[in-house]
Amino acid sequence: MPPLQNAVKDLRSQLGREACITVAHMSQQLGVKAECFIEPMLPSLFSLLVANAKVVSITGASTIQLVYESIPSWRLLPPLQVQMQSKSKEVRRAVCACINTILNQWPPQTIQRHANVVHDVIKKVQF
Repeated sequence: MPPLQNAVKDLRSQLGREACITVAHMSQQLGVKAECFIEPMLPSLFSLLVANAKVVSITGASTIQLVYESIPSWRLLPPLQVQMQSKSKEVRRAVCACINTILNQWPPQTIQRHANVVHDVIKKVQF
């Protein structure tokens, strides 16, 4: 497991926050080039959402949102499918926010090519 991924999982607020900031900055600066690096970190980032420390939870949610805003790549869609099955309402809420970002900010060609995955995630939204 890469060291940055370990740092993201760390629940000590300062260390986790710095790691999340690093991941968010890399996704903004590198864009699609960072998809292979950030994709394995998404489960760790989503696991931060259920942390008791509010700082860790908010930082994780912000990082996830920035990743999905900055990297319009189909490789980031399957983690949303997995996370939508979570029992945590915070995780499902973050997935819905990511879907909203995808539908509003990603290029239409990317969404159309992988519409079945996006549709599957939306279909699992429970009201």
